[in-house]
Amino acid sequence: MDYLDEGMKRRIKDGLAGMKTVIPGFCPRRQQLQMIAEVSRVLAGDTDERVGVVEAGTGSGKSFGYGLPAVAVATARQQRLVISVSTISLQEQLLQRDLPMLAQGTGWSFTTAIAKGRSRYGCPLKMGKASAPAVRALLAAFRERTWAGDKESVPGHLSVDWAGIAASSQDCIGRACPWYAECPAEQARAAVRQADIVVTNHDLLVADLRAGPGVLLPEPEKCLLVVDEAHGLPEKARNTREGFGVEYAQGALRRSAKRLSTALRRWRFLLGFAEWWRLGQTARALGALSRCLVRLPWPDPTASRWLFDAGVVPRELLATARTLVTASGRLAEHLQERRLALLQDARDGRLDPLVAQEVNAVIGEIGGIATQIGNALALFCARNPGTGPPPARWIDRREEHGQWRHRLRAAEVSAAAFLEEMLWRRTAGAALASATITSMGTFDRFVETCGLRGHVRTLRLPPVFDYQRQGVLCVPSMAHAPDAPGHTAEVCALIRARLRPGEGLLTLFTSRQAMNQAEDLLRDLGPALLVQDRLPKSELLRRHAENIQDGRLSVILGMQSMSEGVDLPGKLCATVVIAKLPFSVPTHPVEITEATWLRQQGRDPFREMTLPATSVKLMQAVGRLIRKETDTGMVIIADNRMTTRRYGQSLLQGLPPFRLDLGRPLAQIQTPGNPP
Repeated sequence: MDYLDEGMKRRIKDGLAGMKTVIPGFCPRRQQLQMIAEVSRVLAGDTDERVGVVEAGTGSGKSFGYGLPAVAVATARQQRLVISVSTISLQEQLLQRDLPMLAQGTGWSFTTAIAKGRSRYGCPLKMGKASAPAVRALLAAFRERTWAGDKESVPGHLSVDWAGIAASSQDCIGRACPWYAECPAEQARAAVRQADIVVTNHDLLVADLRAGPGVLLPEPEKCLLVVDEAHGLPEKARNTREGFGVEYAQGALRRSAKRLSTALRRWRFLLGFAEWWRLGQTARALGALSRCLVRLPWPDPTASRWLFDAGVVPRELLATARTLVTASGRLAEHLQERRLALLQDARDGRLDPLVAQEVNAVIGEIGGIATQIGNALALFCARNPGTGPPPARWIDRREEHGQWRHRLRAAEVSAAAFLEEMLWRRTAGAALASATITSMGTFDRFVETCGLRGHVRTLRLPPVFDYQRQGVLCVPSMAHAPDAPGHTAEVCALIRARLRPGEGLLTLFTSRQAMNQAEDLLRDLGPALLVQDRLPKSELLRRHAENIQDGRLSVILGMQSMSEGVDLPGKLCATVVIAKLPFSVPTHPVEITEATWLRQQGRDPFREMTLPATSVKLMQAVGRLIRKETDTGMVIIADNRMTTRRYGQSLLQGLPPFRLDLGRPLAQIQTPGNPP
C-alpha cells in the first residue's frame, strides 16, 4: 500500500488490527491483503483507471477484502458508498452481519440502508382494506412495530397473497395517503437518500441506470461503487424485455375499457371522455398490429419463431408497431397528468384519499398497460446502432384454439455501450469482484462485454488452496468420443471405479438424456444414487450428507446448474466427474445474432463466444472439489477433446493449478491422500 497517503495507510492498518477484537484468531490471508491494497488504490483515485476488477477465488475472503478498504476510503473522504450484490439474501447478510461487524471492529462511524424494489414492501392502505385474517395480522404487526413492512421479514406462520398488498407506483397516492408518514416503501427510500452506505442488488442498480442515474440510488459521480458477483452484471444489464404479447394486450385493454366505463359512470366529475378517446386510439393501433401479424408472410409457415436477419424488422410491421408506440405513449402521458391532478386534489383536501386511490387504480392499470407497450416495443422499433452488434429481434407464436398468438421480442446483444456510457464514464471509482470472472485465464471477454476497455485495471489473486498437493485433474484415455453411443456407459464405468464408502462423488452432465441414461446404468446402487430433480435440492443434499456421515456410498448425478451454489466440503465431494465439456451451441436469438454479426466482421464466434463461456462453466464445475484447505480429491474430465484439440490447452490454463494427469487409464492415477 505504498502508493496510498500515510493517513489512509494507517487507517486501513488500524482497521485490520481492530477486526481482531471482534473475530477471535483473525489473521488476514495474503490474498485478502492484496485485494485490500488493490481496492484501496482504485477507490482512492491513485490510478489512471477509475475501475478495478478482481478475481478472488474460493476461500479468499472476498467480502472482507472489498468491504474494509471501500468503507475506509468512503468514510475518510466523506463519500457515499454503494455496494451491489446479486441477491436480496446477500444484501441482508451484508446489512445485518458483515457491515455491523466491520463498524464494531474498526470503530468507523457510518449509517447503512438497503435498497430494494418498491414491490418488496407492503402497502398499509391496501392491507387496511383486506379481509383476510393473515393480512389483518400483518397490519397489526406493522402497527406494533414487530414487522418492518417488507416481504423478506413476513413472519413464517403467516401466508399472504403478496401481490394483493404489495406497494406499487401505479396506484400509489403519495402524500395524500393517510399512511404516507409510516409507509415502509417511502421510509426505505428516505433511508437510502440519507445513508452513508447503500446495499443494493444488480437488478435495482441497472434499473436506476435505465431510469436515469440518481433516481433510485446515489448518482455515480457522487459515490463509490463496489459490485460483488460482478460476473453476472453484463447479463443483468442487457436490455432484455419479456416481450410483447399482442393478443394478451388486446384482452387486457378490453378489460381495462370495461373498468374505465364503470369509472366514467361513477366518477364522471373526475374522469372525462379524453381518457376513453385516447384508449380507443391505442386499441385501434393494437388491432392494426394484430392484423398485420396475421398477414405477414413467414419464411417457414410452420415455424413458431422468426428471427429477423441483422435485427431488421419488415417495413410494414415496423411502421405499424411504431404507430402503436406513439398512441400508447400519448395515452400514458395523458393518464399521468390526470393522476398528478388527482393527487394534488387529494393533498389539498378537495378529494377523499380513498376515492383518489380507487380512481388511481383504474388510471394506473390502463397507464401501466400503455407504459408496458411502449417499454416492450421501444427496442423492437429502435434504429440499429451505428457501431457494434444490432439488437436481436424476433417473433414467437403459438397456436391456440385455431388462432396464432404472437409475442414480439427484442434484446440487446451486449450491454457494453450502455454500461460504459451510464456507469464507467461517470463513476467516481468502482471495484468489481467475483470468484469467476476470467475465461481461459484472461479478463478479455468480461472486459469487452462489460464495456470496460480503456477504463479498467485487473487483478487475478493467486489461489488460496494448494491445488498441486490437494487435488489431481485427470483427463483419462477414453475409448469413446463424447458424442459416441457408448460414451455415457464409459462415464458410468469411471464412476464405479471411483466409488469409496464415506466419500461423495458428483457427476455433471450437459444433457438430461445422458443423465437419465446414466441413472438407468447405475440403478443397482440403490439409495446411494441421487439424481437431480428426482428430489428437491435440499432433500437430495441432506440424503447425500447422511450417506457420507454413515460411511456409505453416495453418488450425485446432476446437470450444469449443480456446478453453482452447491457447497460440498470435505468428504462430501472427493471426486467430481465432468461427463463432457460444457459447450453450448448458439440457439437463443441473442446468441445467434451475436454469432452472425461476428462472422460478418470476419471474426470467429467459437473463439470469442463459445470457448470463453465454456471456460467459465468448466471453472465453476471444477470448483466444486476443493472448498477448504483440508480437502483432497480428483476431478475427472471424461472428454478426450481436452487433449486432442488445440483449445484444450487454453481451457486448462483457465482452471486452478491442479496436478495434471492426462491421457492415462484411470487405474494408473493416484489421488492425493488416496491410493487408487
